[in-house]
Amino acid sequence: MDNTHEHDHECQDHDHEGEISISFAPRFEDLAKHGISPEQFESALLVGLEEFETLSAREDLNAEDLNLEDIVLRIDGKEFQLSDLADVEINDEMEDDFDDEEESEEELEDSEPDR
Repeated sequence: MDNTHEHDHECQDHDHEGEISISFAPRFEDLAKHGISPEQFESALLVGLEEFETLSAREDLNAEDLNLEDIVLRIDGKEFQLSDLADVEINDEMEDDFDDEEESEEELEDSEPDR
């Protein structure tokens, strides 16, 4: 099974119902400052994500203590934290639904006449 897929400027995990969606938005000015091409970033990110997945599967580590932003990217013999080169956004579909419910309740409250 081939788990690779095309990534663009906002690399986003495939969105399936009930799953978490993760997007990585490289900060191109930071990449350029370090002489890193978008292709080098993408390649290092894929390796870093595989290593993160391996760590999160280990029984001797608590997966909740791991943070995606702390993924180490190895590029041209240097190490960078993912958070130094990209913005990471995690969207939980269940959380989004809860937020939508709260917004709807607030809109209803705002539309009711003051008494």
